[in-house]
Amino acid sequence: KYGLEALRISQRLGVKALLAQSKQDQKTITSQTVGFGIAPRINAMGRLGHSLDALRLLLTKNKIRSEKLAKVLGETNAQRQEMTYEMYGHALAQSDDWKDEHIIIVQSADYHEGVVGLIAGRLMDRFYKPAIVISIGDGIGKASARSIAGVNIVEMIREVRDDLLEVGGHPMAAGFGVEEKKIEQVIERLKKLAKEKIDKELLKPSIDIAAVIPFKLINEKTVQTIWDFAPFGQGNREPIIALKGVEVLQVLTMGADNQHLKIVGQGDDGVTPINFLFWRRGSLAEKIDTGNKIDVAGVLEINEWRGRKSVQIRVKDIALL
Repeated sequence: KYGLEALRISQRLGVKALLAQSKQDQKTITSQTVGFGIAPRINAMGRLGHSLDALRLLLTKNKIRSEKLAKVLGETNAQRQEMTYEMYGHALAQSDDWKDEHIIIVQSADYHEGVVGLIAGRLMDRFYKPAIVISIGDGIGKASARSIAGVNIVEMIREVRDDLLEVGGHPMAAGFGVEEKKIEQVIERLKKLAKEKIDKELLKPSIDIAAVIPFKLINEKTVQTIWDFAPFGQGNREPIIALKGVEVLQVLTMGADNQHLKIVGQGDDGVTPINFLFWRRGSLAEKIDTGNKIDVAGVLEINEWRGRKSVQIRVKDIALL
């Protein structure tokens, strides 16, 4: 909380320029502002550009320089987003290959090593299996891995270290280097290890629901009460609530190639429509029709658009009744 307060009153030109470039209001910075607006721009420089430029932005005392550097960070982040989208789509096209596996492993010479960790994270979230993504270049494969609860991914990778150039990480995320000629061998060994060590029960995702709440409590006051406990993160998970029997009023898709799902729904009060946003699940639009009833698990948020506020739910999962 202190860190967020410090950002709200910061006089650093770089902070102000970065917030302006990402269209964020400095006075109302939240952990979401940092997580979705500021951090990705800084992070992108380490992935695709020169990380020193991010440091220079935060340290500069020249307004024009701060604006130029903030623009560079924004453009680099946009490049990272486009690259991530393309690589993720390429990886998804191979989903039949790992349908019966206990681990997801994809590789390509077209993958940028700075983004493989993001792709691994998305694959892990989507399919709830440990995921490894390998970029190949100059005869070397560079891999990034993300894991699920109960699977120590770095220890599993270390069991094939005799075929690797290097390995490091922790139970939930790891990376390794491997000669290109050994990649297939390493993949087969890891697949075999995964089937031996990962119980199928661990591959069944679950969501911890903080509360099932009635529609009449979906309002700004409730959202503010929840967000009084922010910032949320590893040691303070954002509460996931459940709504039962939501009536679907409208089904829409958003974003490039209709990759995101938006549902307008209402509860038994029959009065207040609520927007439900399910990121990267646009394909579900084909399975949900107007008039359907659904149960929803998600996170309550306030959406601000052109000075207007409304409550929305960032969906974690949907059950069609």
